[in-house]
Amino acid sequence: APRADDEDDSAEGAAADAASVRALIERGLAEQAPWREPPRPRERSRATGWSAATAAPGAEPIELATYRHHHLTQQQRMEDRIAALRTRLRRVLQLRSPAQARLAALDAVMERVLDEPQRRLLAGVPALLDQRYAALRAEASDANANANSAWQQRFQHELDAALQAELDLRWQPIDGLLAALHAPA
Repeated sequence: APRADDEDDSAEGAAADAASVRALIERGLAEQAPWREPPRPRERSRATGWSAATAAPGAEPIELATYRHHHLTQQQRMEDRIAALRTRLRRVLQLRSPAQARLAALDAVMERVLDEPQRRLLAGVPALLDQRYAALRAEASDANANANSAWQQRFQHELDAALQAELDLRWQPIDGLLAALHAPA
């Protein structure tokens, strides 16, 4: 991508961009979940700005397709935002020194080599979540109405944890590029 005239090519500017992208992704994970609803004025959470909706006893569960759509949407958003950031960090690295430019080139090669295997691996996560959803729902089917709410909350927590783990995995190259940017040229 061409360089924007107002882009900060410093290590500090790149780190600030990375922090902004990470915060944006994490806010999206927290706020865009289908089981969260906009809060009433006094229920706003300090951490996310949203409150979690809890299923009332006997309420119909959120369908698996809704969870799957949320997961796939978040995966795509992470992939898009992190790829753009990674390209920007490499560009900043290239401007610092010949050695760091070689490191940026190596990162580009590693991204091309490892992108497809990582994509295949992460594409299998929704199927595992489908199995977990079915297992938790089956366990609760013979229990009382409160169990309906409990299994949904448990699944929602596990889905949140899976997305956070995926973000941590996808973020590792960003951490490496940031470390290189903060190393002496």
